[in-house]
Order: sequence, then structure tokens, then C-alpha cells
Amino acid sequence: MREGWVYKTFGEVGSFLRGKSIQKADFTENGMPCIHYGQIHTKFGVSVDKHLSEIPIEVYNKSIIASHGDVIIALTSEDVEGSCKSTAWIGDYDIAVGSDAAVYKHNLNSKFVVYYLHSNSFYDEKQKYARGFKVTHIKTTDIAKIPIPVPPLSEQQRIVSELDLLSSIIEKKKAQLKEYDQLAQSIFYDMFGDPVTNEKGWEVKKLGDCCKNCDSQRKPITAKDRIKGTIPYYGASGVVDFVKDYIFDGEYLLISEDGANLIIRSTPIAFRIKGKTWVNNHAHVLQFDALFKQIFMEYSINLRDISSIVTGCAQPKLTQAAMNNINIPYPPLPLQQSFASKIEAIERQKSLIQQSITEAETLFNSRMDYWFS
Repeated sequence: MREGWVYKTFGEVGSFLRGKSIQKADFTENGMPCIHYGQIHTKFGVSVDKHLSEIPIEVYNKSIIASHGDVIIALTSEDVEGSCKSTAWIGDYDIAVGSDAAVYKHNLNSKFVVYYLHSNSFYDEKQKYARGFKVTHIKTTDIAKIPIPVPPLSEQQRIVSELDLLSSIIEKKKAQLKEYDQLAQSIFYDMFGDPVTNEKGWEVKKLGDCCKNCDSQRKPITAKDRIKGTIPYYGASGVVDFVKDYIFDGEYLLISEDGANLIIRSTPIAFRIKGKTWVNNHAHVLQFDALFKQIFMEYSINLRDISSIVTGCAQPKLTQAAMNNINIPYPPLPLQQSFASKIEAIERQKSLIQQSITEAETLFNSRMDYWFS
């Protein structure tokens, strides 16, 4: 507890209103503004001033309404970490809030409340009340029991200004990373054109003829294999956990075998790995005889839609045969090498930015702990 601060419970300094049923099926055009709890998890940050969805007036009139300064809290999540993900509504109009979320009305600085809801101290408290296995839920009556610091409003604003500044620095640097990704894609299209239409008329090869397939070395992993270690374990969606052993030691290209993952995820379906790695049987493993070929192939695969060759319904899958049969425009090796050199230069810049993001996030977390622990 910080000297000079008052500590009260959420219930003592505010009140909760549970949102009412607003389904995505209710969304319409030219309706009334609303927030769905899923948007709090995926779209909004510490605060938001504009809505993304609208509902009919008759649904709006039956809904719980948030006003400027209210905090909107998601009560349902996939895990404890995501429960109570929140955003401060700072728009200059009222907005409807759907079920699985709550509106918190109070007289505090709204962003101060949200920052506290995202703190380690609050995490330790909410763990006592979060319930559920596959879906985690927390009741507003339980949140109301959790203590919250209540410094003077002027100090709340000073803390918010500091944390906002650090958050802004982090977001700007993350935007730089996206700009470099866009630059890399632009360079690929400029040099080689669309990898599907092949308008530049490059020689075409089958993917299976361009590399060595190492799928036979993949290995299923069980719960007993997962430990706190230093070897990354790759599955269909990327790094899943850390394991005690490894299979691959070198540079490889992974392509997700999970067809559903290929279609719905925004992250790349092909990505490079380097060093000691354990790969399960939900990702194809390809090895190239030169790094520049691997870099070229990563972009050639990621910049295309391969959903048409994914098979299965309940469990969509990209088979090894279908993957090997993908047509790849194959420009002369010197051009591939030139492209890879440009990408490596971009990745060096991205690495520097990522390092600065890590440092800024470390400072941000340190200041969060300073104010709220």
C-alpha cells in the first residue's frame, strides 16, 4: 500500500451494470452504436471513443448503456489473463453494451481504473474469483469485493499521463514494424509480381522440387514432454510451449498443416525457424540448401491464398502431397538472392525496433508495478 493513498473496494467507489444480450447477428447498418464484449478483447485498447458496430433501435432501447467516462469490462474470456479486459469509453455519445460485459460507473479517472484492472495486483485478486475451465468468467459481485487504490484525482491524472506516454511510444514502434512488413511485401511484388498469376512469366516449379521435406522427423508431443525449458516447440499456430528436447537444429521453413489455422489466422502460414527446435506433426518442415531460397519461398507462400487445396471439413488439413504440388514461380537465383538481401536488411531494422519495444514494455511494466503493487 502506498503512503497517503486511500484503498477502497470497487463496490465502494462505483457500481456495475451487466450488459444485455447483443449478438453479432443483431449487427446492422445505420443503426445505434454498440460494443460487443469480443471487441474489448480484440479491437480496443485502454480507451476508445468510436464504436465499430451498430444495432437496431429496438435492441438498443432494451440494452444497458455506457456514457462518457464509464469503464466497460469483459466478464468472459478464454483464460484468467483475459478476464476483466477493459476499456474506458471516452466517446461523446452513449453506447449500448452487450452481454458478457459490464459497465462500471464511478467518479475516478476512467483510464486510471483501466490501467489498474490490467495490473499485476488486480490479476492476483481476480484469480480468487475467476471460474471456469474452457471459458473463464467472473461475476460483477466478486469484482466489487476487490480493492482499488484511490489517490487524489490530480495524482490519478499524472499516473495516467505517464502510462499513456509509454503506451504511445510502444504503439508507434509496433506501427513501424507493420510498415516494414508492408515494405517487404511491396518489394516482393515489385520484383516478382503476384506469385499466383505469375504475370512476369517466371519459370514455374513444384514446391516439393524446390526443397527437402523433413516431415519424417516430426514428433508428436505429450503433456509430460512440456516443461519449463529453453527449447521452443512449434505446432500449427507457432510457438506453443517449451520442451526438454529437440529434433531440428538448423534453419527450416515451417508451413502449418492445420487447414483451419491457414484460413482464419492473420499470422503467416509459413515462417522461418533457426536453432534447436521441436516440431510436432501439425506443421510441415522444409529445408533449403541456401538461406536466400528459404527467404524467397517464405514470401512466395505467404502472399497467396491456398485455401482451395485444403481438404476436410471438421478438421481441415493441408496434406504433404497438396503442399508439394503448389506451383511456385521461380525467378533466377540472383534475383532471389537480391530479394533476400533486402529482406535481411529490413529484418535488421525490425530487430532494433523490436529491442526498443521490449525495453519500453519493460519500463512500462516497471512503472505499472511501481504505482499499483
